Amino acid sequence: MSDKKFEYKAMPKKRLSDGWLTLRAVEPSDIEQIRNWRNAQMNVLRQTEEITNDAQISYFEKNIWPELNLFNPRQILLVIESNGQLIGYGGLVHISWIYRRAEISFLLEPELEQDRDFLKKCFSHFLKLIHELAFLDLKLNRITTETYVHRIDHINVLESSGHQVEGILKEHVVVNGAPMNAIVHGLLASEWGRSLVEKNEIINVLVTSASSKAPLIKSVKKALSKIGKKHLVTAGDIDPLAPSQFDANSFWLMPRLSEIDLNLLINECINRKISIIIPTRDMELEFWATHSNLFKSMGIKILVSPIEAVKLCLDKFAFSQFGIDRNLPFIPSSISPQSLQNDRLVVKERYGAGSRGLGINLSYKEAIEHSKLLAHPIFQPFIEGQEISIDGWISNSGHVLGVVLRRRDRVVSGESQVTTTFRNIKFESEAKAILGSLGLRGPVVIQAFIVEGELQIIECNPRFGGASTASIEVGLDSFYWSLLEIRGGSEVPTFNRTPTEVQQIRSSNDRIIYGSYL
Repeated sequence: MSDKKFEYKAMPKKRLSDGWLTLRAVEPSDIEQIRNWRNAQMNVLRQTEEITNDAQISYFEKNIWPELNLFNPRQILLVIESNGQLIGYGGLVHISWIYRRAEISFLLEPELEQDRDFLKKCFSHFLKLIHELAFLDLKLNRITTETYVHRIDHINVLESSGHQVEGILKEHVVVNGAPMNAIVHGLLASEWGRSLVEKNEIINVLVTSASSKAPLIKSVKKALSKIGKKHLVTAGDIDPLAPSQFDANSFWLMPRLSEIDLNLLINECINRKISIIIPTRDMELEFWATHSNLFKSMGIKILVSPIEAVKLCLDKFAFSQFGIDRNLPFIPSSISPQSLQNDRLVVKERYGAGSRGLGINLSYKEAIEHSKLLAHPIFQPFIEGQEISIDGWISNSGHVLGVVLRRRDRVVSGESQVTTTFRNIKFESEAKAILGSLGLRGPVVIQAFIVEGELQIIECNPRFGGASTASIEVGLDSFYWSLLEIRGGSEVPTFNRTPTEVQQIRSSNDRIIYGSYL
């Protein structure tokens, strides 16, 4: 046993601490003290007879040590330390990974248990750490307690920490020869999250159309961590099996925006204590931009550009005309191919995702035939050149803080599977001027070609791009800056571009889930 590492594989953080209390896995050197504590306080435990030394050793060898290396242990027993001294133990017991629930266990050293002020302080700190372990780290949905009614201080701390009375077990146990009631308290993950939001202790961010956008969710979490607040990220999608939900803290099976009553949607956001919404799909941006002020009046801020700018970018024909009218290097578009003096053409949908229904390098006749398959076709000249993306971020005052150029080395279904950042001062300056003219706010991504050393702008997506995480790596910290503005902090965002470039390869990885979501 001496070489064994006493840590729970199920715990992402092996030690939990708030600066005053520290929780860690029970070790063999701890179990004798735990036995003595339990034997001295049988009137508050389910224990009915004293535990012998041999029985204690046998119990831990059969039930505790084998579960340290399991992803789904039946219980997680932790000792409580303060200033390096062992003062108690507790944890999560009777864990049901299928139903995502557990019961809280807590016991102090007998003399400390009698110090009411210390007890209340210690139990309160313990509960905060256990809540984070259960709801943030282990993603449990429900935790419960069973407390004998004479433990008044414990009950008061439980209820002040958000636990609600769910029932009374009448004459459930016998204490000192007399029947005694026990009180059952419960707390749901959603209730805990709401209470923290109400206390301004936690930020709850909804990422809509989350689909398989795990890198985006991880980037949002990283940005939230830099803000310095506890946070929850909720993945929202119409697909109940959206893969990104396993990287979020919670999942919301959302209805289609076209089918939901606006008031019901707002009420559901309020019930879930959503404070920030990050839309991620082109076709939903107009909805969120249209209703942004209404949500803001309800205390919910949406990371989206003004409606006029969103509409301009979503209408590829209007976007093209906007640039041409201002002598910007935009690729021309036409409702009819006759006005384009080109032998080879591109046909695309006027509205929606750029790759949807796209016909490339078509003859005049082929373009006409392809256009019949589209709802609102537009025509552009076919251009050959280096395809790039340009990520940018614009402040609420309209200042373009920075841009990052990316080569689209390999493109699959309209998204960069392999992308490489690079520098070009001329293109960066042009991109800033273009973004500054569009009235956009927050993270955006321009699609363009480099043709004979000149930019040719295709379109602009007024949202965070699928591969824009590469630009975060070189300093364009879009989500962090947006969250700073939303939170109203005093810190002024600065763009510190790294001197080195990065290449990002987006690949699929298998992920194994043990029990919790099966």
